[in-house]
Amino acid sequence: MRTPLSAPASARAIGLCCWLEQQMFMALGGRVVDLEDPEVKLTMLEVAEHAAWRTQRWYELLPTAPPGADVLVAAPPSVEALLTEIVDVLGTAPSAEVVLLAEALLILIDVLTGDLADRSAPLAGASVRRICGFARTDIAADLERIRDLTEADGGPPAGSADAGSALEPGSVLGRLRALSAEDLLALI
Repeated sequence: MRTPLSAPASARAIGLCCWLEQQMFMALGGRVVDLEDPEVKLTMLEVAEHAAWRTQRWYELLPTAPPGADVLVAAPPSVEALLTEIVDVLGTAPSAEVVLLAEALLILIDVLTGDLADRSAPLAGASVRRICGFARTDIAADLERIRDLTEADGGPPAGSADAGSALEPGSVLGRLRALSAEDLLALI
């Protein structure tokens, strides 16, 4: 176990998890109606629904004392700018890029959740670690579904364009994949 997070840092990290899950729900839920491939559409709908469920679990962990939980459901400006860009890209992205972005977001949330569980104080963090466990199990199942989509035909989902540009290091997906839990926790 690494150095435990202070109570304020833990609350900010939980708020960031909540915020990231909200953004995933909003981005995928808003985009799913336009996806043509029925399997991609159903998978992204389930991933969005699961993100909404996890959002609620994170929110329940936030302190309610002033300034209140809503103040903590936030992201550092640089992360918020990147997620805003991702939402814009998702609005017009082909199915393959939607799947890749969803996978990258889930991986980022999973890494952050694992780090939060690892750095929660032994006694006070029991509920945090329990929710992290639920969240990570749920994310693992979502990632498996997404990987099944990409592996079914030996590549990107049916009906998708070449997703190569989405994978470039300077692309939105490249920058998202470059983020680590440490990067995020250093910002809060």
